[in-house]
Amino acid sequence: MKTMMRALLLAFVLFAAQNYTEAQTRIGYIYGDSLLKELPEYDSVVTKVNNLSEKYSRQLETMQADLRAKYADYERRKKDPDVTKLFLEVAEGELNDLQTRIQTFGQNAQKELAQYESDLVTPLVEKVKTACADVSKEMKYDYVIDAAPGLFWHMSEKDNLMNAVRKKLGISAK
Repeated sequence: MKTMMRALLLAFVLFAAQNYTEAQTRIGYIYGDSLLKELPEYDSVVTKVNNLSEKYSRQLETMQADLRAKYADYERRKKDPDVTKLFLEVAEGELNDLQTRIQTFGQNAQKELAQYESDLVTPLVEKVKTACADVSKEMKYDYVIDAAPGLFWHMSEKDNLMNAVRKKLGISAK
């Protein structure tokens, strides 16, 4: 979906630019995801996100182990002829409640993890955008687009601004 939106936006920009002044419009491109991953700060972001993810996973595993233990106890007691039906109903309710809490925890953990990652990555994206804007002004490009993998079949290497943006960001050129 994101790639499709980029393609539509790019098509609109290219169409508008071509109709405006075909000879004067300059369009450069970068690979945004690659630039983000090349930033020195990116590894720290990945580490922080992975640490939080592992913490949530351990908590979820603990909750699931508790559920398995309670379920095993329930199954054992269910076979006991002296256990009342009321006790089994209460135990089933507790198992269902625990299962619901586990599912809720998992969903909330995913949302929080996504928000945490977004909060950490947003400043890096802004840094890349600023560098792209500076490079486009310096090199007199009208547009700099993110050439997502698979979006284009051919692009002129002369309009590849990756090394110029890398230099602006202080990343050694590849």
